[in-house]
Amino acid sequence: MQSTNRFASRMSLAHFARSASMKRPNCSGVLDTASMPSSPSLSFTSRSPFDIQLILKLVYISFTRNEKAELFMSLFYTETPSGERRRWTLKEFVQGRPIGHPSHVMFVHFPVALYIGALGLDIVSRIGHFPSAPLAATWLILGAFAGSLFAVPTGLVDWWGMKPGSRARKVANKHLLLQLTTAGIFVVNEVVRWSHRNDPRAHSLWIVLGAIGVITLTLGQYFGGVLVYRIGFRVYGDRPTKPAKAQPVGEEDR
Repeated sequence: MQSTNRFASRMSLAHFARSASMKRPNCSGVLDTASMPSSPSLSFTSRSPFDIQLILKLVYISFTRNEKAELFMSLFYTETPSGERRRWTLKEFVQGRPIGHPSHVMFVHFPVALYIGALGLDIVSRIGHFPSAPLAATWLILGAFAGSLFAVPTGLVDWWGMKPGSRARKVANKHLLLQLTTAGIFVVNEVVRWSHRNDPRAHSLWIVLGAIGVITLTLGQYFGGVLVYRIGFRVYGDRPTKPAKAQPVGEEDR
């Protein structure tokens, strides 16, 4: 019984593969059955119930016959102004060019939200009975550090590509300095609280450090907003079909 089921599975896949391109309606809307095979005549040597090569071929055909293939390949390749196809560089990957917009903005939300959440939990532990809040806040700060591992490199790559002395570079310097200051403040906060992280109430020093860190964080985010909404750094009017040929507003000399 088992061998019969396997044979039936193989026969159905083979029949589907051979007749996929033949089962097409003619001008009158009726299937042209004249060109359809009467019975499959493929030989099967694999003991697997599925023909892997056949499945991969079907997947390949489904991708190459529509725009999904071009969209998928654009994640790995781009076209130069001369029309040649090349791979994205590591720098371009980090910048987010294959997806058509900066990658930095995809990651900054995590440390921002977690820093603010840690301060909120510390305050809650003082105004109510939430003995686990300080411990949760301690782990949120660690989570913010983890998120920074993605936010910092993607931001530094954009900063490195700015023209020295330009308006964008000057604003980015303020943004970078404030964000590094924020990280430093929360590092100190994490160090001083670690040995007392299981205390039921947050210490006053933790809240003071957290408040200062959130203030510098907010100011840094303000300058990040200036880069995008006022200067237009790396802002496209529309998503370019060929990013290598497009020139973002923010990368012009300012």
